[in-house]
Amino acid sequence: FLIDLSKPWDVSSPLYTKMQDGIAGFQHPNALTSNNNDWLILANQTLFTYNIGNQAIMKEVLVPESISLEGFGGVIDPAGNLVVPNGFNSSGILSSLKYSPEGARATSTPSYPPLAGYRFYAIAKSITANAAFVFGGYREEQPSGWSAALSQYSFRNSTWSPTNAFRMPTERDSPCLVSAYNGTKLVLFGGIQRGLEPMNDIYIYEIVTNMWIHGEPGTSTRARASAACGVSGDYFITFGGYAHKRTRVPPQELTSVYNLKTNKWVTRYEPPMVITPTPGTSGEGTSGLSAGAIAGAVVGGVAVIAGVVICVLYRKRQIMNASLGLQPWPVKYPPQTKTGDSSHVYHAKTAPRAENHPLMTQQSNKMEDRHMFHLQYRNQSQLNETVDKDRSKADHSHTGSLRGPQYVDPSSFGGYHRHPSTFDELVSKARDPQAITASVYIPQ
Repeated sequence: FLIDLSKPWDVSSPLYTKMQDGIAGFQHPNALTSNNNDWLILANQTLFTYNIGNQAIMKEVLVPESISLEGFGGVIDPAGNLVVPNGFNSSGILSSLKYSPEGARATSTPSYPPLAGYRFYAIAKSITANAAFVFGGYREEQPSGWSAALSQYSFRNSTWSPTNAFRMPTERDSPCLVSAYNGTKLVLFGGIQRGLEPMNDIYIYEIVTNMWIHGEPGTSTRARASAACGVSGDYFITFGGYAHKRTRVPPQELTSVYNLKTNKWVTRYEPPMVITPTPGTSGEGTSGLSAGAIAGAVVGGVAVIAGVVICVLYRKRQIMNASLGLQPWPVKYPPQTKTGDSSHVYHAKTAPRAENHPLMTQQSNKMEDRHMFHLQYRNQSQLNETVDKDRSKADHSHTGSLRGPQYVDPSSFGGYHRHPSTFDELVSKARDPQAITASVYIPQ
């Protein structure tokens, strides 16, 4: 199926068009190449190239028989390789299937023990972090069970690492995961929990702050697993999937739209402001994509079975802040701590570390035993205005650079320990999504 994202539509009547059938199968690795037109599908010991423009399978290349396929996902790395976690075999070997016009070959890297044996996970690529992220999954081998871990695979170093993110979603398999806002965020939706009941919750993972934000829960009729999903502008779109214990729902009958800016499920999709019918380059799951670009984010098994492709008929809109490259974002905080007169303090289990998160500045290395407040201003003038206002109330001045997103000691914003009310004012200001985004981290 093809859905037109250049025009507005209601969820009751999405603009779908039936395409030529793709490859029959169940949850096989698939990803869109950098040309935004060729969709790679790894199934039946064959690497298929489905051309979105021609709506036809243009090429078939046999792959090594040792590669397991069902229940795995894939992304395209910067070198053009199809990376399939656990795809070489089910014992935890990472297989990178290297595709070229002459053929395909599989190479492997050392296994990642926490991910070993898991299938039916979700995987997404972040061009900003230059990494792939894998969430959840189910392991049949002992010890069997579900996972709630988010792991990161660095394309630069070909190494795995845990994210140890704060406020993680519950364990599940077969969720949908896609990147958004130029790869600065990941959106997780649905999946299957223990008891094989589909889930209807949605989470947004902020790569910069290493924090999961729980979005508005969906209705019971919106719960599903193995759904296809994509992002266009401020909208997360999901369709198809299993609505109840592996009962498949056609994509036309169950299309949902979530507004990432307001954190609300909505009944109408609106295209980005800048639209052009000319295809262009883009990354996976970005704010606005060229023809077929979101197909790279379609990792749900039902989407592969039906050959579902989201085709977007416009280029990236140029609305992101030039200095930060980030969208305004509604702010949510961890639960407040009610001890003593520190009720305005918010706690996080662990402090983010710069070496694990390349978007953070080196100042975050100093976070070990300090109260830190993370600010991301839309522009320098707003930053200066806030700093000057709070500085005038403090008995000492701010020290250090504040240009761009980075971690700073809140005491420099008006004396946190001496002026809690000033800090509360800053937190209040941070709640305005049109001004700044903010997260508070207090290492325990």
